Amino acid sequence: MTLFRRNFAPRKFALGAILTLIVAGLDWAGQLAPIERWFYDERARHCQRFTPPPSDRLVHIDIDDAALETIGSWPWPRTTLAEIVDELRLAGAEALALDIILAEPQPLGVSRRPDGTLEEVDHDANLAAALKRFGKSMVPVSFTFDPKPALTPRRAALLKVLRADLELSTEEASDKVASQNAPAPANGPATGPTTSPTTNPATAPATRTATETGAAKAERYSEDEFLSARREAMAQRLREAQAGGAHPVAELRALLLPRTHNQPGTSSLLREFETQYRLERSLAEMTRFSVTPPTAAAGEITPKLAGATDVLAMVPQLARAASTSGYVNYFTRPDDPVIRAIPLWVTHEGRLYPQMDLALACALRGIDPHSVRFRPGQVVLRQPDGQDLVIPVREGISDVSGTVDTFLDIPWFGGGDWKTMYDYPAYQRIVRHFPITLPWALADTRKIVARNNAQADKAIGILAEIGVDSAKAFIAKPPAADDIEARIKRMEPIIREASELAGPYLKTPPSELGPDEKVFLDALSAVQRLLRENRAFLDKSAELRATMKGKAIVIGWAATGTVDKYPTPLHSSCPGVVIHGVTFSALMSGHFWHTAPVWVTMLITIGLGLMTTFIAARFSPLRALAATFMLAIAYVAINANLVFDYGDRIVGLAGPVAAIIIVWSGLTLVRLIAEARERARITRRFQSYVDPALVKYVIEHPELARLEGQVREMTVIFTDLAGFTTFAETLREKAVSVLGRYISRMTPVIRRHKGLVHRFMGDGIMFSYGAPIANPEQAADGVATVLEMFDVLEGLNAELITECLPRLNMRAGVCTGTAVVGDSGADDAAEYACLGDTTNTAARLESANKSVGTSKLISARTVELLSGQFLVRPIGRLILVGKTVALMTYEPLAKIADATEAQKELARLTTLMFDHFIAARFTDSIAAANLLDEVAGKSKLSALYREISLEHLAAPPLDFKGHIVLREK
Repeated sequence: MTLFRRNFAPRKFALGAILTLIVAGLDWAGQLAPIERWFYDERARHCQRFTPPPSDRLVHIDIDDAALETIGSWPWPRTTLAEIVDELRLAGAEALALDIILAEPQPLGVSRRPDGTLEEVDHDANLAAALKRFGKSMVPVSFTFDPKPALTPRRAALLKVLRADLELSTEEASDKVASQNAPAPANGPATGPTTSPTTNPATAPATRTATETGAAKAERYSEDEFLSARREAMAQRLREAQAGGAHPVAELRALLLPRTHNQPGTSSLLREFETQYRLERSLAEMTRFSVTPPTAAAGEITPKLAGATDVLAMVPQLARAASTSGYVNYFTRPDDPVIRAIPLWVTHEGRLYPQMDLALACALRGIDPHSVRFRPGQVVLRQPDGQDLVIPVREGISDVSGTVDTFLDIPWFGGGDWKTMYDYPAYQRIVRHFPITLPWALADTRKIVARNNAQADKAIGILAEIGVDSAKAFIAKPPAADDIEARIKRMEPIIREASELAGPYLKTPPSELGPDEKVFLDALSAVQRLLRENRAFLDKSAELRATMKGKAIVIGWAATGTVDKYPTPLHSSCPGVVIHGVTFSALMSGHFWHTAPVWVTMLITIGLGLMTTFIAARFSPLRALAATFMLAIAYVAINANLVFDYGDRIVGLAGPVAAIIIVWSGLTLVRLIAEARERARITRRFQSYVDPALVKYVIEHPELARLEGQVREMTVIFTDLAGFTTFAETLREKAVSVLGRYISRMTPVIRRHKGLVHRFMGDGIMFSYGAPIANPEQAADGVATVLEMFDVLEGLNAELITECLPRLNMRAGVCTGTAVVGDSGADDAAEYACLGDTTNTAARLESANKSVGTSKLISARTVELLSGQFLVRPIGRLILVGKTVALMTYEPLAKIADATEAQKELARLTTLMFDHFIAARFTDSIAAANLLDEVAGKSKLSALYREISLEHLAAPPLDFKGHIVLREK
């Protein structure tokens, strides 16, 4: 070691210690949280060698795309849900959770009896009865954790006025507050007229004193302020009125709204009352599932819990029928939407509510949630055998409630696809996800079989009249039509006895049989057929029972367009019900992740930082780099595989790894700087070899190094292959080859028309015209590209058909407008981006094709720039998903010169239908739609206009603008 290095060593140790403490402090303050979360997610994805199988007590019943196509669009009649619930109960399921909030009562329906008469159907009552029959049924509640509006003097004054009189208007309430706050006149108290709770506002005096008028003007409340306060005041009044017990709704309405309750029609005030009353009744029902905050005994704590402000609960009838409940919300950090943990308890109105998965696990385990106790880092529940179920929890941060306790780290398993997360080899590919159409179809079949059984009794009656004794006994005491097993047992002897009697007839040619013999054989055949139907149904029921018996069932959304999806450490978009399933599995299997205390990570950070200091001070930079690298790899490997995977302990990685890197980097940098000073003259000499003119040139021509952002009018296009996900799942590896052929055919077409490809998004392509080189024909080039792409696709489809492969179907969206273009990203990983509403609109136009039944949509500005070069037909003034302003859209059919007579007729008839619709001539629009179907064949577009026109004829809109609102992407 040289003299310089010996003198420099003490300063290295001091600097290393300082850097280590800085890193530890940053980690303690949460500044390394994004890196820590990345390490967390990587361990969850890749460290699963020792992960035990999930609980086998759970089955997912998914409301998927196929269910919405088969059963119908949502919402379904709740009687349908009731039949599904009953079928799952009959299949032996032990517990049921609905991950669906049914907050609004469903209107009464009508069904037809077997005799042809109609009967009223109470769908809510049917579902409530089914939940009651099921027994261990759980309905969820959704809380809102947004902070309540601050109780300022201004809001308190408004609440006081509204609590005294809920029927005041915004102006009347503002005037009352103003008059109460107005200073008294010099000669005595204010005597100006006011509107009392019993005064009719229409006949109240219109004059005010000058003081009152000025104060009223100063205290005028906005409509939002007024409605929010009235909602709160009404909830308070309802709660107070029912404090001693429930009262009839009519009595409460008369009490709270004495002037409005008996008025004809339904006002917004009455609707608000109905909503608040229903909510209060739901809360009253849900309260029985809540827990009084337990008194902290020795060794226990009173936890900090997230406090809910508003609630969305099941309608009271359903809440009353359930046996348990839990909240379904997910909590995220303000800067991170990924779901990694969830608090097991929250609080509302002074009561504690369990999380849905905890409530379901308690129901299945037979645990009373009221037995809960809280210890530092633990939630403890008493099991039926007297043993404690200890659940490790930690402190966490929510986006609305700050730091709260009882966060359970969700122990993830499986790969990046939630649909196959149970497909581990060790699980023997146990199927845990079933479509809801499975029990629905069985329930539907049960009704059909029961109906056929009821009609089959006529055939059995014929056999009884002929003299079949077992048939006589059956008719004397027939089993219920839906008692399949009993009917099979009773029909078997009937068929045996009748078959013996029918023996001679079976050998006789049909032409020689008499009428009575034919009736006898027909009746026997009908009973035999019914026996086969009953047995087949029983076999299907047995299959469902083998899967569902003794299981907890979670019914939830898995359809593509649902909003109930969240990012997780394993998935970019995962249905919320799947997250519930993983949490429930942990609570049932007892496999938990334990988060180590923060001080453990701090000690490891300091230890590894000091070790790195010694290495960097003792060895040369190259050897120190190798040793430091090995130290970091060793710690990551031990932490991920031994501590996390094998030990189920979450110990920090970001702080220790950052300490290793920063200490080595800092010490090495300081060392190199110090050594560089010793060789300053040599360094300066070698610096002269760099030509400054080269640097100056790059500085004076930045456009050669990076394309800065510009605002340009552009034509942006998105294309996508419809149904390619299903295509890929069917063909597997062949899909990659087909996709490559598709892209290789389309890319030359785009470039030939001067288009710029921005990115390939799986089976989608984004490209544009008009930048970086201006193009006055951008719209025409873009539309010509799209039309040619469809022509090229036809050629490719012809090849695919000869290869016995499915056809490809493409959609395109074209939008012209201003956009920001330029380099986006890092210097070594940038792309030429096109940003703005034009880009978003083009993407949404591509997706909108699904809703209107077209394959290509273009914006009005695009059509304007086409200057009549192309034949287009109007599609409609669409309000795209996520938009509030309507956009006029068209479908290009062909170049004018190439248009066929059929295409021209299609454009003419579509224009006729559209013009009638825009002019609110709905009857004429329907007629034009029918004519369009006759000439060009039925289409989704004509069906859409016909449906909306019929709706407008039934309920004429007040402010019709010809807009069509799209509800799904």
